[in-house]
Amino acid sequence: MTNDVEPEEKPEETEEDSAAMRALLNRALASPKQDTLVLPEVQRKLRQRSRGKFYGTSWSASPPSKVAIAIAIVMLIAAAVVAWLMSPRV
Repeated sequence: MTNDVEPEEKPEETEEDSAAMRALLNRALASPKQDTLVLPEVQRKLRQRSRGKFYGTSWSASPPSKVAIAIAIVMLIAAAVVAWLMSPRV
């Protein structure tokens, strides 16, 4: 039994198509040009407009402080110790 299905013919790729595809890929892969960071500016404007109701203390707009990181580490260690103490011993 032979198969009467003919293979699909590929359309010829022209130089113009190649150049257009190359340009499209270059634009897609290019890093976005971003002059400023958007999030801190948006948070600042929200804080001004809402008169402190949103992002009032600028806690969420600022990077975490060393104290906050130290507290997080101490809490993780405390949770690990409690989990270890509560685990069944054999």
